[in-house]
Amino acid sequence: WNVEYVTRQGVPEKYSAITRIGSIGATDGPPGSSESEGAALSLTMCGEHLLCYGTEKGVIHAYDHRQGKDAWQLRLKPSHGIMRSMFCDSHKQTWMATASNFGVISLFDLRFLMCAKRWQHPCQTDLHAMTPFDDVIPSDTSGNCRVLISAGGHETAVWNVFEGKCEQIFRNLDENATSYASGPVACEKAKATLRSPTLRDLQMDNASGIRVVLPLPNGGFLTAGSDKFMRFWHPHRYEYSYCMCGPSRKDLSSYYYSKKIYNGISVVEEEARNPDVASGKQKGSNACHEDCILDLALIDSQD
Repeated sequence: WNVEYVTRQGVPEKYSAITRIGSIGATDGPPGSSESEGAALSLTMCGEHLLCYGTEKGVIHAYDHRQGKDAWQLRLKPSHGIMRSMFCDSHKQTWMATASNFGVISLFDLRFLMCAKRWQHPCQTDLHAMTPFDDVIPSDTSGNCRVLISAGGHETAVWNVFEGKCEQIFRNLDENATSYASGPVACEKAKATLRSPTLRDLQMDNASGIRVVLPLPNGGFLTAGSDKFMRFWHPHRYEYSYCMCGPSRKDLSSYYYSKKIYNGISVVEEEARNPDVASGKQKGSNACHEDCILDLALIDSQD
């Protein structure tokens, strides 16, 4: 899609509609081969001219719009699962990270077009979201290799993607819970030996969780998912974290956030306050929808 021009002052906006339709096409093979790679599961830009997309067959294409063809291709092993998300290093475009539904993180060196490292998230199941995280307070040890990963029971964690090391965890209560049954999953060490999850693991993991993470320019980030809530998290001032919107609960009056330490890792946890029965006041969140939130976007509106 291409926006031809946008008019203001009450005049309807005009667009040029679809300017080009492209197809993933078929995998590389002998002439006449038409084997499909399936759907495109993830998109990301690598620099100014390369559009990277991954397919169901585990092939990553880097499409150069100047030449109208792929500049290069990479392949994921089928045993590592189906790709969920990917992104390219925004600074020098020298590496790329992918996440799969088996919890496998793959790091590719784009200078040599090879996989440099793989590790598996401690949950060993679906990674619902992975996005680069440029903190306002940089880390001497992490540099520009920090990522936000959402996996497990309503957890989002800051990971050093090069080392497979968790640095900070943020977790919220489950849809009908008032306390946590166990410690955070991300506190465990990343797995060097990859394990494929069972069908039961995948079915349980798809039931609930955070589906989208959106970093913000102020260093914080938003999370949303199956519990219909949208939350703002502050990495350095946990008391500034809050629940933005979501359905009201009669058994709870409000939420607050505390900081704890698990296995040497800082964890920001959402806690629940019981309703004030004596006063009869129950303060809930702003109910605005009753659906799972699958995606978020930030729009810069300047009038």
